[in-house]
Amino acid sequence: MMMMMMKAVVLVVAVVASSVHVVQGQTSDPCDGISKKECKKKEECTYNSFNYKCFLTAGKGSVVRDGSQNVAPGKYCGVGGGQRNEAGDISDTHNVIGGGDSNYCALGSKNTISGGKLNAIASVDVQEFDTISGGLKNFIFDSSYSVITGGGGEGDGFTDNKIGRADTSTISGGSQNLIERSLSGTSNSSGNTISGGDNNIVFSNGNGAITGGFKNWVEGQGAVVVGGESNHASGRNSLAFGQSAITTFDHSMVVNLIGGLDQDDKLEGTKAGEFLMNANSFRFQIGNGKGKGGLDLSTTITKQNIPYLRAALDEE
Repeated sequence: MMMMMMKAVVLVVAVVASSVHVVQGQTSDPCDGISKKECKKKEECTYNSFNYKCFLTAGKGSVVRDGSQNVAPGKYCGVGGGQRNEAGDISDTHNVIGGGDSNYCALGSKNTISGGKLNAIASVDVQEFDTISGGLKNFIFDSSYSVITGGGGEGDGFTDNKIGRADTSTISGGSQNLIERSLSGTSNSSGNTISGGDNNIVFSNGNGAITGGFKNWVEGQGAVVVGGESNHASGRNSLAFGQSAITTFDHSMVVNLIGGLDQDDKLEGTKAGEFLMNANSFRFQIGNGKGKGGLDLSTTITKQNIPYLRAALDEE
């Protein structure tokens, strides 16, 4: 009985070991620049058809498990499975791809792609600690400590959701959302957030946010668009929400509750520190609006009765 158990353990170990490709101690890249035909002849090399290139399958301390055409040529990098994934270039360290298809995590260190397809983390400078959890065609470049949790889709171009030159920024999901440093910025932007939605852009020098919606735009530092559609907040610490609400002034809020995307339907702020709202009616109440004996503690302002309010205010 003991002998049978030992054989079973040895068999399990052998099966696990056969699914892991580890190459250690490589000091140079014997696969770089060789043809596809030559690549297939070298045991330590793998041809990746997504990049159309021959790679060192696993660099020093790196691991490639299962899958097809996966490579981890960097140091202490790993690919858990899937196909055509690349974790780390020859000079990169500690990059990980959990699985998926044609994901690229290189030109930086300590970055992670958990899965999905056609996701990329890359840099022309130092880039560390970024994460893409999954989804399709998501891209992080020249940023550190940034996260895309998923989403994406078949948008225009190679990528869909994208974070560029924006440290500590987050896109939670959605489709075709972009966070990038403003052109007026001299260094990486930081602390920006898009919670989801579609075709939203944070083009800020820092701490801009869009909570969702469609075709919203934030430029001002610390500016926020609270969902809706086609809203624009470019003033510093400004706020816009509803539809076609535009604020270009600092410390201002524009709320447009009237639907429509025509030029006449836009609501634009006029000065800093302004609270501008457009609605069909305004209702004010104390508590639940009901006082003792059924007393009505609410009032509604409409275009019919607002002249009486204006007249009363003028008398004061």
